[in-house]
Amino acid sequence: MQYLEEKVESPYQVTDLPREEVMERIYSLDLDCVKFKLMDSKEGPGWSRDKAEMVETHYKRFLYMSVTEGTSIVPTKDIDAFWHNHILDTHKYASDCENSFGFFLHHFPYLGMRGEEDVKRLQSSFENTRRVYERQFGEMYGTDANDCENCGNCTSSCGVCDSSGSRSSEGSGLRPTLPSLEDE
Repeated sequence: MQYLEEKVESPYQVTDLPREEVMERIYSLDLDCVKFKLMDSKEGPGWSRDKAEMVETHYKRFLYMSVTEGTSIVPTKDIDAFWHNHILDTHKYASDCENSFGFFLHHFPYLGMRGEEDVKRLQSSFENTRRVYERQFGEMYGTDANDCENCGNCTSSCGVCDSSGSRSSEGSGLRPTLPSLEDE
């Protein structure tokens, strides 16, 4: 059995459109269908309307940074959940990308999963994302400024800490592979 090991290109594509226009287009996206699913307790995580709307704002800012900064922008866990649900509506997501910034924004979900060096890349990229977000929007990066208040000691889902409370993004571009059955 062979496993996927090809190099995945990860050029940080930047839109050719004026930044103000991109921001306006992204902010005008109708993402009610995504929020609807995220608020459903059977089909989604059962978020409150307030949380879904707050994360929507952060997600739109994440999209903006992703297509204007030319560097790896790492989502928080809540932003990533919102992004996944947007992507699952493939026609809408493709159309929203094309209409907002002119190209399909790809998602590479393996960052931080491919060994210690990759974890370091995730940490470095997440720290860079935090700096860019704070510079662009004048707020701490996360769904709530309180998420980062006890950074390194929390168990929040902001993406800054892992499940053990340890501070936990650009990868080598390789997808992870499964070990062979003989190695297990």
